[in-house]
Amino acid sequence: MNLQHLNYFMAIKENGSISKAAEVLHVSQPSLSRIMKGLEAEVGAPLLCRTARGVVLTADGQLLYDHVKRALTILEDSKTKIRVRASKERLVIYTTGDRSTLNVIGAFRKENPGIEVEERWVPFDMQNFIYPEGGEQECSICVIPEGDFVLDPGKFNLVRFHKISAWIISRADHWLSGYDEISLSDLMDETLVLPMENSVYALYAKSMFRQQNFIPKTEARELCEEPMNRLSKALDEISLVYQQNGIPVPHDMERYIMLFWRNLIETRNDLVLMYTSVNRKHGMEPHGALLTGPGSERCSYMIWPKEQGQTASLLLFVEFIRNRYNR
Repeated sequence: MNLQHLNYFMAIKENGSISKAAEVLHVSQPSLSRIMKGLEAEVGAPLLCRTARGVVLTADGQLLYDHVKRALTILEDSKTKIRVRASKERLVIYTTGDRSTLNVIGAFRKENPGIEVEERWVPFDMQNFIYPEGGEQECSICVIPEGDFVLDPGKFNLVRFHKISAWIISRADHWLSGYDEISLSDLMDETLVLPMENSVYALYAKSMFRQQNFIPKTEARELCEEPMNRLSKALDEISLVYQQNGIPVPHDMERYIMLFWRNLIETRNDLVLMYTSVNRKHGMEPHGALLTGPGSERCSYMIWPKEQGQTASLLLFVEFIRNRYNR
């Protein structure tokens, strides 16, 4: 069944006569009449009835009209959606799965519904940076933690994403609770609980210790490693569900981790080393002291190849980050 012929049939019904429809469609009346006879032969029933007042539909004609009208409406809706999708700006964001990044992506997507944002996970290497394969051929940006690698400024654009700081969390009755800032040299005789061994934060801690020639006394891993892994995976999954549904990840997600540390601190009176963007005025319980010295602050960066250019969606994302962190 020819789609054009069905449109001709619809035009006859809506104009009430073959002659008026032929005029609107810019075809001759005899040609339109032949096409309608062919359509009637194809469906095996008369569709049109000529009267003194014009052309009306038979019962079978009305049935065909109703079905064709619905089908054409669906077809037009589909064409419209395809056109919108084809013209929609698209941005691929590569991340290491950091929850703060998921939060920002969700907020950006909500503010910019006209941009299709796809998030892809990439592994992180402190020593080397290789832009994700295929990323240079699409509108993409990579958000990764600070590493020890050096980027080629002639090949990549680089903009700071956000900054995190090292904190020492202690019990409220610990001697540390009297300080807002401390250095690693103050912790020579203290037992520390460090970030998870395979995390970016553990790499940061090792780098900080190396830069300050500090050898920490550490708590046994079995006391915190397994439960911390499970908690972190659960929070990652919750964050992903929020992000996939365009809902900003709550800013206080990290507090669940801090509650775990608090219990460990209260029962063992150990100190916890944590990297976070949460500052003390927003509340660190039981107590948080900011670590100072080389390596105690780290940044995440947005990186994209210069050869891919700067599309509108990419520039919007960069500007969104700058406004979010007041830079």
